[in-house]
Amino acid sequence: MPSIIAPSYTVDDLIGPCRLTLGTIEFIHGGFVQVDKKDVFHEQIYHNTKTFIKKDGSVKIIEANQYAPGPAVSHHAVVLEDKIIVFGGYYRKSHWFENRDNSIFVFDNKTEQWVDAKMVHFNEKFNIPENIPNADLDTPRIYIGTRRQLNNMKQCEEHCVSQQNGHSLHDYHITANNKDLDDVVKVGVFSSKLSEFPKLLDNMDTVSKTIHIDQPAEWVEAFQQYTLTGVVPDNFDQLCGLLIMAKTYEIEDLKVKATEKLLKLDPPCASSAVIGWYRAYCAGNRKVRNKIAKDCLKFGKECAGKEMEMLQTQGLLVDFNTDMFS
Repeated sequence: MPSIIAPSYTVDDLIGPCRLTLGTIEFIHGGFVQVDKKDVFHEQIYHNTKTFIKKDGSVKIIEANQYAPGPAVSHHAVVLEDKIIVFGGYYRKSHWFENRDNSIFVFDNKTEQWVDAKMVHFNEKFNIPENIPNADLDTPRIYIGTRRQLNNMKQCEEHCVSQQNGHSLHDYHITANNKDLDDVVKVGVFSSKLSEFPKLLDNMDTVSKTIHIDQPAEWVEAFQQYTLTGVVPDNFDQLCGLLIMAKTYEIEDLKVKATEKLLKLDPPCASSAVIGWYRAYCAGNRKVRNKIAKDCLKFGKECAGKEMEMLQTQGLLVDFNTDMFS
């Protein structure tokens, strides 16, 4: 009888790990491999909770310590100066038992060691919440943190409408505080609470601004990638969301890149087209507004759904029709 040959796995076979590119280094932690179309961890590749750092084709393995994350199907990581912050996501203790893990872990990129997150005082410095809420950790939101303190923040409830189709529209009015506190640090911060948005985000001057946000779950990771790489995606929905971020944070490069791609892309469906028009409207992008509105003509009566009701509720139906037939 021939001997059974055990499968051989490499770091590249990892599924759903925390992967973060830092220059020529790819930081990897956790993950599973696919066996018979199922996600399972394997001793050959998983090595319990070890961390892999890929650089110039070679792999360096960092031994886990008491401060390292446990095995998880998905982690999310962001760069914070010389630290890498890893947010625990969908946590699996075994093949059968699953739960949520809302912990925060810190990897020191200089010493290449996991360190005690409680000893890293980034919460006060960067306004990162101490505990990430358990809800919706599989679709986290990304925020840009700064050292800015906010003088006044309120959510304008009278302008907020929550539609059954999941598109919740929020109107925030934020007043920035002392200009001397300006020390903008572009840092990705994950949170699943949309209400945390104005608390964590702000690089404004000492003037009031209104931020329009509609549940940004599908484009926040694209914004994270832009802050790290300067690259924007080819996804229509994500690009429309990035227009809002470009306006909110006055990032001209992001506005130009997103606009150029959107002018060449067609909406994938009627729903995306109407929501995309709304985002372009919030971003004050006339070129994209007009282009998407005319694209809506291709979908005919299909556009007259819940998204159109949303525009009517917001008092934007006239603007939409004007753009469509201009």
